[in-house]
Amino acid sequence: MQHRRDWEPNIDIGETPAAYVLVAELPGVRSEHLNLIYDQGCLTINAKAPPKGYHQWQSVIQEERDKGRCHRVFALPA
Repeated sequence: MQHRRDWEPNIDIGETPAAYVLVAELPGVRSEHLNLIYDQGCLTINAKAPPKGYHQWQSVIQEERDKGRCHRVFALPA
């Protein structure tokens, strides 16, 4: 039986005169599995990392990267 496990990637958020800048560590997450929403001063990040065993290798010696879903919300200054 598989259990859903949330994880929290490392994220940096900065600001320039023209925009906010976000840098996130999302290893293995494809763009179609990443969703960013900005609404009423909050930035929401949803991502889905590949499940365990997604590699095409014959055997895996060690897996340390996070798997599953990520959901983070950040309040940004007005």
